[in-house]
Amino acid sequence: MLPILPGVHSEGIYIVPKATIKAVEGKSPLVISMHGGGGSPEVALFNGGANYNDMVRGAVKRGYIVYAPQHLFRVDGFPQDIRRQIDDRMRIVGTSITAVEVAKITHAIDELIKRPEVDADRIAMVGLSYGGYYAQVTPAIDVRIKVSVSSCYFGVQEGRYEQDELSVPTDFRFMNRITLFNDADLVALICPRAHQIQAGSRDNASHRETGTNIAPRAAAFYERLNLSGRFQHVVFEGGHEFNDASAWAFVEKHL
Repeated sequence: MLPILPGVHSEGIYIVPKATIKAVEGKSPLVISMHGGGGSPEVALFNGGANYNDMVRGAVKRGYIVYAPQHLFRVDGFPQDIRRQIDDRMRIVGTSITAVEVAKITHAIDELIKRPEVDADRIAMVGLSYGGYYAQVTPAIDVRIKVSVSSCYFGVQEGRYEQDELSVPTDFRFMNRITLFNDADLVALICPRAHQIQAGSRDNASHRETGTNIAPRAAAFYERLNLSGRFQHVVFEGGHEFNDASAWAFVEKHL
């Protein structure tokens, strides 16, 4: 648990690989691994990782330090719409749950880079689904994140919001804050740092197809700088899941 603001803390699982613990002088990269709306750090880590596959363990296997934060989604003992309730209250005072949760990630990085085992110059972020949203918004704000992978999110705003407004959490689009930028614009804010977007071939057709349509505009920001290799749009054979093979190859290359 990391203190962030008065009465606010960031809670998650922090993993230091054994090889890093044994190294007296060495520092290791830090990977922020962000779960989705139906998950948790524990779901992404244990018992095979569910549809997260090796989104947490894959980083550890490669010798990276991992921080897997917990965000507020479904909580036993609380109303099903607890996230919406908290977001509504936050908007009254001029903020949102998204803004606070991004701050919880960036302030957690502030604290973690003080630790002797963490290489502050080599930070990555990966996420699936709603975690993929945070793996796109957070690097757009925090330039310390050198490489990011957003899995099974790209195109959700454009593909679903107008069609089915009530099914989309309230903070996917709200006035005067970061999601006034569409998904391709968020990539522009990440550029020239490395960014990969993933989509499963059997995932939701609406946002997968929309993501495919707007991906060339995102890629164009890198092409103008002759940095095409730092952006990837990967459509893999699979469903709503994290694709380990393409993600970790990309992270290893750019981290």
